[in-house]
Amino acid sequence: MSDAHPTRGSEIDLHLAVRDALQAALLAWSGRSAQELGLEGHPELIAPGRPPRPEMGDLGISCFAFAKALRRAPAEIASALAGPVEAECARRSAAGEIRSRMDG
Repeated sequence: MSDAHPTRGSEIDLHLAVRDALQAALLAWSGRSAQELGLEGHPELIAPGRPPRPEMGDLGISCFAFAKALRRAPAEIASALAGPVEAECARRSAAGEIRSRMDG
């Protein structure tokens, strides 16, 4: 049987790298711990996924889960975290690992 998704492993690696970059950036930006933000034992809260419609982009990360704890608007949180996501994707792309469109 052939693999219908030959890049699936690379996609998973990218998601893990983006998740790790986001968590580090969120903790640094907010000055809070993973425990304070409810991230310990819940990596799905910061895991990137595919948006519901292709025109919304290639990766999506919801910042609504952190808005209440940080007392910040989700858009403000997203703006602060966009740089680390773009940097991680650019780093991996330069290494020949991914080819993806990232729109801001």
